[in-house]
Amino acid sequence: MVLNILRNLAVVGANEKPMAAYDELCVFYIMALRYVNSSDARNCRSGRSRAAVEIGDHVLDTLCAIAKRIDFLALHPPAALEIWHPQYQLSSQLWKKERVLPLECLLRELRRILVDRDLKQQRRSVVLRACELLTNVCRDVAIKKYLSSSQALQDPALLDCVVALLGCSRQEFLPRGSKHKKQQLQQAYGFPTEADYDMDAEDSDDGDSDETDRDDNSRWPAPWENDGLPSGIGMGIVHVSPEGVRNTSSLPHVNGAHAAHSMAFGDDQLDHEMRDAALEVLFRFSDYDDATKLRMAQHRMCMRRLAGSLLSCIGRPEAARITVATLCNISMNRATFPYFLPIEKDLLLVACSDVSVSDILNNVVADVYGMHSL
Repeated sequence: MVLNILRNLAVVGANEKPMAAYDELCVFYIMALRYVNSSDARNCRSGRSRAAVEIGDHVLDTLCAIAKRIDFLALHPPAALEIWHPQYQLSSQLWKKERVLPLECLLRELRRILVDRDLKQQRRSVVLRACELLTNVCRDVAIKKYLSSSQALQDPALLDCVVALLGCSRQEFLPRGSKHKKQQLQQAYGFPTEADYDMDAEDSDDGDSDETDRDDNSRWPAPWENDGLPSGIGMGIVHVSPEGVRNTSSLPHVNGAHAAHSMAFGDDQLDHEMRDAALEVLFRFSDYDDATKLRMAQHRMCMRRLAGSLLSCIGRPEAARITVATLCNISMNRATFPYFLPIEKDLLLVACSDVSVSDILNNVVADVYGMHSL
């Protein structure tokens, strides 16, 4: 009940800053999230308890609401722990007993949410909120050097998961349908239906009517438009033009059509909201150091998934601009240039056909492939 009250308070915009100012409260939420993700609460034979699921929902909702106001540098103090005041008992306890700082603990728990469970065992809403919270943490430029050295963010499995989310569909997540489907899920994964993680069913008894399933790309504006923080792009804002409509599916001889269809699902099945959330996480990752840029470029699927996302963003200029910005950040490490070669035709196709992103994309193409490519 207390967590529910705090969540309701966090929904009010005027309460975000006062709540985020209590570092001890933020650390409490992080430790509560760790409890929910703990192996005892998740992997026991009786399944994850309903109380743990509700606690996780309240904690994620509250953290997502106040994340933009949290001073994450205070949760990761540089070197001297003396700057922590004596009243920060939870922070001190976390460091003395486990030698982990609250910020790294939060990143570990977000990694566990995204990596440790198969999508078919995971609720879509939880993954969306985890991506949103990870984005809000990573947007803080004051802790960029700490994020680039974070063990949780350097985990290759985390990058694998985020890249996979670029091409997933709603059907890949925990089913929300009939009891028959839940029984099939129980037989497949071995946990009981009363430990069902789909707590969203409380809001809608029938799995067919879900207002949250509507694709609302306005939730994910271009990163540099909503935080006012400097980024690695440095090329200005791309203004969306109504003429920026492209058609790649009618060009089968161009590699772009093949890349667009190399996504696991067609445009009608692709989870656009999840793709946009994953794109913004990748954009934040690409704005770190050169090692992170190179790791993304060397990933077996990242570059092709980014190209496929760019080609599938017909009528979705915000997502296209985030994709181009991510490619732009990656290209700022010259060691990544060879990994742009497999997607050269894709980028040239979009640069020549989409007015809404051509300005920035032409700069990327010129830097990577040379001016003669234009």
